[in-house]
Amino acid sequence: MKLHIRLHLILKPFRNSKYRPLLLAAGLLLGGCNALPAWCAESAGSRVPAVQEETKKLPAALEEAKKLPGLPECTGQMPLSYAEEFRVDYYGEDYALITIHSDDRYLLVSEGADVPADLPEDITVLQKPLEHIYAASSSCPDFFRQLGALDAVTMTSTQAKDWTIAPIRKAAEREDMIYVGKYSAPDYEYICDEGCSLAIENTMVYHAPQVLEMLKRLGIPVLCEYSSYEEEPLGRLEWIRLYGLLTDRQEAADSYFEEQLSRMREVLDSDGHSGRPAPEAGQEETASDREESTEAADVVFFYIASNGLVNVRREEDYVSRMIDMAGGRYLLHDVVADLPAAESHTGSVSLQMESFYAAAKDADVLIYNGTLGEPLEHLAQLIRKSPLLADFKAVKNGRVYCSRESLFQEVTGTCRMIEDFFHVIRQHEEEDLIYLRKLD
Repeated sequence: MKLHIRLHLILKPFRNSKYRPLLLAAGLLLGGCNALPAWCAESAGSRVPAVQEETKKLPAALEEAKKLPGLPECTGQMPLSYAEEFRVDYYGEDYALITIHSDDRYLLVSEGADVPADLPEDITVLQKPLEHIYAASSSCPDFFRQLGALDAVTMTSTQAKDWTIAPIRKAAEREDMIYVGKYSAPDYEYICDEGCSLAIENTMVYHAPQVLEMLKRLGIPVLCEYSSYEEEPLGRLEWIRLYGLLTDRQEAADSYFEEQLSRMREVLDSDGHSGRPAPEAGQEETASDREESTEAADVVFFYIASNGLVNVRREEDYVSRMIDMAGGRYLLHDVVADLPAAESHTGSVSLQMESFYAAAKDADVLIYNGTLGEPLEHLAQLIRKSPLLADFKAVKNGRVYCSRESLFQEVTGTCRMIEDFFHVIRQHEEEDLIYLRKLD
């Protein structure tokens, strides 16, 4: 497991398809197929993210390391299909060891069960029931909402006006979920008085380490979630299984995840879909697949900043991955891949309008990122941002869309987002879109 993690982190910057033959050879030399990250394990002609069909047995030394004082033997592991940023090992019925981002460990203890003595210092104990949760991460409340457990989240660092998911916004407006200040300066007194049993942060908190220190000093366990670090969109969605475990809704979480995958497969296969097919086991997209899928539309997802620069997504970003899964070709793969490493280490990069024009003017579909700034309602609003856009093929052909505000906060809608991209790419005008709107 450790070898896999280290290789995954080392090889991640080289994930671009042009390096993959070298990575495959290196991985085989170093440790065989099992040492490779899932995205390296390609099969020719395939366009689907790899699925972990079963839990791989750990080396004996690592199995020994899984033994914890005061706990029974490890009795199993949560089976995961796509998520790589968390893992769950079960120790009987009352204990589950959660590992996030390879090194953050949490012991989830059932209500009424004893907390083991002499646990390693790096393990944070989470004692059920988890109530009065402080959600500094704006993506995690959607998992609670989908599982019918939103009432467990009573504090947030997102103001009511900034929520784009109606039930969560209404909960904030009713003050069922209280705004306790920015993630970097929360109201510690209120959080303590509320009896907070868990603070869920995202990785932004590492820019404010004093917050982590204070919460821990106050005896409030902190879980930093990494769902946004998942390279596969379905990996982000699969975090619902972790939240199902935390809220005693494991069966509901598993059912929701499987139902979403099943529905998506059915939709993507509904009209002889020739792009990237619905996920099956042991498959991964390759660069040649994009070239060979002649019926796929060229798609660009972008945003124009106030300084005139155009923000576009990288190949590894989950939005461009969703477009590929829906049968489209994200047109800027090669443009972004050619940028210097210093400019392309995040999920998006910025281009001058002239460069964007040269690369994207022949795109079949344009999708404007409506989650940043004011969302667009009409095509004229977009063209006012840059008259050059009037010359784009998609503008002339009426294939311009804007994403709705909830695209990023509503993680549990991942499969439905892919379906929306699919309908846009296949020009299914009769279908009702949830996360996209057409600009006329």
